[in-house]
Amino acid sequence: LIGCPLFFCMEGYNYNMRRENENEIRERTEEWLDERRMIAENFPERHQEKAYYEGGLKAAEMLGYSWNYKNGRHTLYK
Repeated sequence: LIGCPLFFCMEGYNYNMRRENENEIRERTEEWLDERRMIAENFPERHQEKAYYEGGLKAAEMLGYSWNYKNGRHTLYK
């Protein structure tokens, strides 16, 4: 999960974070999840890619986000 933008928030989350920064992190995380899913689907023999993607989803859920995947795009929301 080292590449997941939300992972960095889990370790040193600043509760005074501006809304713009939170939205920016959410958008970057959505893009990261899109990329990870595409890689996992294109290389099914590489199980670590699927685990990496699923770990990113679990990290988002642990931070209180719900997610949706539609038309090749992830959407995170609280």
